[in-house]
Amino acid sequence: ISDFLSPAWIYNFGTPDKSWTGIHSRMTFDHAFHPVISGNKVCLGNSNDCKIYTLDRRTGEIVWTFYTDGPVRFAPVIWKNKLFAISDDGYLYCLSLNSGELIWKKSGGVKNDLILGNGRMISRWPVRGGIAIENDVLYFGAGIWPSEKIFIYALNPENGQELWHNDSCGEMYMPQPHPTAEAESGLSAQGYLTISGNKLLVPTGRAVPA
Repeated sequence: ISDFLSPAWIYNFGTPDKSWTGIHSRMTFDHAFHPVISGNKVCLGNSNDCKIYTLDRRTGEIVWTFYTDGPVRFAPVIWKNKLFAISDDGYLYCLSLNSGELIWKKSGGVKNDLILGNGRMISRWPVRGGIAIENDVLYFGAGIWPSEKIFIYALNPENGQELWHNDSCGEMYMPQPHPTAEAESGLSAQGYLTISGNKLLVPTGRAVPA
C-alpha cells in the first residue's frame, strides 16, 4: 500500500464565477465548486456554464449534465434517488439522480422578470438560499434584495408541493448599520440553510443569520 495519496483523475471546471467580489469578503459561499457524492456518482453545479454535472466517481467521466438558465452556485442535495439543485435563474430543480431527467421544478419568485447580474441575465429572485432537507421536507430561499421581496419555502421533495412559504421576512422596518438610520430591510437568503431542532436557520449575506 502506498504511503502517499495521488490523484486518480482530475476534471477542470475552471475558476468559479463569483457572485460577489471586492469588499464582500463575507460573501464567499460560491468561491469554490461544491461536490457531493452518492454511490459512484459525484454531483456538482457550475457557475460558469450554468450546468449541473454528474461524474463517475471512479473514472471522472461525465455520466450526465443538465442545463439551467443561470449560474449554479451551491452543492446539489441527494434524497431518495433524486438530485435537487438551485440556480440564479430563479428555479429549484428536481432531477433523476440516475439519468438527469427533469422530474419537476419550482420557481422561487413571483414572475419571470430578469435583471443583469455578473454580466448575465438572471432572475430578479435568484435562488441563493441553499437547500436543506429534514424529515422529508425541503427548504430553500429565493431573492436577495429585501425591497424586491424575499421568499423562504418548505416543499414536499417528492412532488414539489408547497407546504408553506414566508414572503414577509424581507419587509421588516428595522435599524440599519448607520447610526440613527432605520429602513425597510430584513432577510437576504444567501448561503446554505440548515436545521437545528425545530428551527430553520437562514444565512443572510453580510448580516447575521435568522
